[in-house]
Order: sequence, then C-alpha cells, then structure tokens
Amino acid sequence: MKITVVVGSVLCIAMLLVSCMKQAAPPPGSQVSGIEGIQWYLTEVGGSPVSPMAGDKQPHMLLDPEEKQATGFAGCNHFFGSYKRDGSLLTFGPMGATRMACPDLEMGLETSVLEAVERTLRWKIEDGDLLFLKNDDVLARFSREQSDAAKAYTTTTGKTIAVSQTHPAGRSHATIEIRTEGFEHNFREVFEDRDPVSDVLVADLDGNGFDEIYIVTKSAGSGSYGSVLGFASNKDKSLSMIHFPEIREGDAHFQGYRGHDTFKIEGQKLVRIFPVYNKGDTNGNPTGSRRKLVYGLVPGEAGWQLRVEQARTLDDP
Repeated sequence: MKITVVVGSVLCIAMLLVSCMKQAAPPPGSQVSGIEGIQWYLTEVGGSPVSPMAGDKQPHMLLDPEEKQATGFAGCNHFFGSYKRDGSLLTFGPMGATRMACPDLEMGLETSVLEAVERTLRWKIEDGDLLFLKNDDVLARFSREQSDAAKAYTTTTGKTIAVSQTHPAGRSHATIEIRTEGFEHNFREVFEDRDPVSDVLVADLDGNGFDEIYIVTKSAGSGSYGSVLGFASNKDKSLSMIHFPEIREGDAHFQGYRGHDTFKIEGQKLVRIFPVYNKGDTNGNPTGSRRKLVYGLVPGEAGWQLRVEQARTLDDP
C-alpha cells in the first residue's frame, strides 16, 4: 500500500512539472515579434508597392536597440535619427539625412518614405512583415529578407564581373558573392558576414588598361560606416583582392569621424567624403565641416593596396 502511494505521488509531481514546462514555453511566433536589430526592407509605402532594386538601393531601415537610433536608406539618401518604442507604440524623432542629388523618381520615393516614418505611431507584425501604422492606416510595410539578383559590370576590355548579395533573415549583415566571366582563370569568391553593398564602382586607377572593381559597403548601425571591397584585374587572367586600410585609433585623417561616408571616382582616384563631428554633436547633427580623402592605388608587398594620398576640408558644413 505504501509503495502505491509513493508511485502515485511521483506521477503527480511529474505531471505538475510537465504542466509548468508547458506554461513556461513561449507561444508560437514569439521569437519573431521583435523588430529591433533587424535590417528591414521596404516593400510598400503609402499603399503603393516598392519594386525590388539592385544592390542595397532597396529602401531599408534598422533600429539599434542600444543607441535607440534608426538608420536607413530612403531611395536617394541615407537617413538617421532617434526613436522611442513602448510595446506596440513607436515614434521617431527628427531625421537627419545625407545630401545627395538624385533623379526625381528617387526623390519622390524618398519623400514618401520619410513622411511615413515621421507619421508612425505604432507597429505590428503581419505574416512576418513589419507594418508602420497610424491608427489603423498602414503607412509602410517592410520585409525581413532581401535577395538581390546578380548585377553584371563590364570592363573596358569586355570582361564581366558579377556582384550579388543575400541578406539572411534577422541579420543586418550580408553574404556577398563576386564572380567573373571571360577571364583566363575565372574567379568566384563568397564573403559572409559583411556589411551590405551600397554601391559598385568600376575604374582603372593605376592606368594599366585593365579595370578594377570597388564594392562599397555600409554598416547598418547608427553610424553607417563605409568600407571598400576591391579587386584588381591581373591583365584579365584573374582577379586579386585590393587591400583597403582600416581606420586606426589616433589617425588624424579620421578625427571627428562617425561614419556616413560617400565614395566616388574622380579621375584616377577613389574619393571618400564624410561629415566631421565636434565634441557634443549628436549623431544626426554634425556641426563640423566635411572631410575629403583621396586614395590612390599602389603596389604593395603582397598585392595592390589603396593609400590615402591627400586629405582636405571642404568649405561647406
């Protein structure tokens, strides 16, 4: 009789433990309810669909939960500003933006994106998508994942270099693939956990008659820090990676630097321009001038490298 009581007690305890475990388990779908720390890609704004765009030109946004900063690309310029989230409530502070001149179509899209952000009062997840809402009106819809079709770039010697990237769901980093066609030894390389591609530049900086390719990447954090993934043609036989110098602490060229770079080709030089922040500046309001760094392509000990050859301050802030 005592054995029966003990066994029955053990069974009751086991059933209670199982019940508690079931109650403690998170409800289905709760793991995808967060919206911060994810790069979201715009698919609809103001009731109109947004067509997929090449590279990182698809308007997108990331909410940084540590700095409470929203950063993104609105179709023409990169934007940045503060936000507040309380449960399903979501509001944004005034947005700062870069000042690139763009075609009317892109400027129109950008205006719609920034207006939607400024009007947002709450958010919700619907079928895995993020919705920005004002009352019950859907202002904008975002998707967690983007996959870009490869974009081919033709060199002056008629060779093809294709660049593509994919964006794993729930992560701000991208996987970048580079491959060639028409080279004596075709090249294919995949780079994981890289900042997303924002632009691709093709130029012959060393003047040897064979183009290089410069893949500009931008971080999705509050600073939108830029970098370059470069490749040089070995007389169309193969590609070699170009070393792009990292920013080192104490480098006078980057005093007051907090990202928001733009890159372009001027003549046979790679140019980098960024705003300079003074002490006490907020991320969205730099009060310094802009700095321009000019990079030249030079041979190094283990291959080609980009090196700063000139630095100057631009007059306008």
